[in-house]
Amino acid sequence: MLKIISLLGLVAFILTGCATQAPKTPVHTTMSPDQHRVTSSAHTYHQGLGYFDASLIADVSRPDSPQYQLKILEYQSYWRFLDSAFDAQGKRLRFTRKDNDRGEQLMITLNRSILDQSHQGLKINTFGKRGKKLFILPGAHVVDFLKTIDQLKKDSSGLK
Repeated sequence: MLKIISLLGLVAFILTGCATQAPKTPVHTTMSPDQHRVTSSAHTYHQGLGYFDASLIADVSRPDSPQYQLKILEYQSYWRFLDSAFDAQGKRLRFTRKDNDRGEQLMITLNRSILDQSHQGLKINTFGKRGKKLFILPGAHVVDFLKTIDQLKKDSSGLK
């Protein structure tokens, strides 16, 4: 009986050492504003077999109605030839393929309401000729980006 308890304890100890937490986005994302554009720093997210870099972009040339985009560069062993994107509710999003050099580079146009509802995470479903992919951006990345945009709206000097 003592051997069984010792063995179970050893197995539990080994399994505890294998558990790792998923990487979290830093709460204070650095933004680099210029005269008409705000871009969040790119973060790398490991998902499934591959990984992707993601950054949020806002065109603030019209402070009353900024336009938002999600830029994704996915690194995968094969390309899916993605050609469409949908939000978590199934609404089709404007989608642009930018490049296929090192990976698939995508630009997805978003509206503010999608970002406002993404405090728990932004989920974008993409589909292509060779498969589909769900991209999940942590809520902290979205929240920090929106805080920066809102602060720039308050500071009229940031949007001139």
